[in-house]
Amino acid sequence: MPETKKYGPPNIPDTPSKTINDMLKARGNKVFEQPVKYGLAYYICGVFQAITTLYRTVNPDKTRHSHTIWMVCCGIISFLIILKSYLAYQLIMASAFIFSKILYYGAIAISLFGVGLGVAGMVFFDKDGASPSTRVGSVRVPSAPTATSEKTE
Repeated sequence: MPETKKYGPPNIPDTPSKTINDMLKARGNKVFEQPVKYGLAYYICGVFQAITTLYRTVNPDKTRHSHTIWMVCCGIISFLIILKSYLAYQLIMASAFIFSKILYYGAIAISLFGVGLGVAGMVFFDKDGASPSTRVGSVRVPSAPTATSEKTE
């Protein structure tokens, strides 16, 4: 049986909230076997790490915690995540525009190539192929006599 890859726990941030700390430690401080669950835990811990870092930077009174500043920091980080997602979406759509043009003109080139092959097939069609005689190499061999050729007496 193949051994499954295990993903270690992400870095748990030390937020000023005991409730959030307990939640992160209970749900994120473990080894994950599925990369999706690990990615989700890593993302959640990363968001709270960003909020905590911003909070510690802007909190003027380091001796006591401010719920208002914490909420403002949560709002700022949430806005930045929305902005980042929007910009990534716009970048993907701009790239899709470029790729759509490449695919569009590629399809036109392939269709013109196909039309060119069709025209070449029409121009270079062996006109002798429809006559009653068949061609073997470079020698013309008459075909089998038909009922109309025997009545020439």
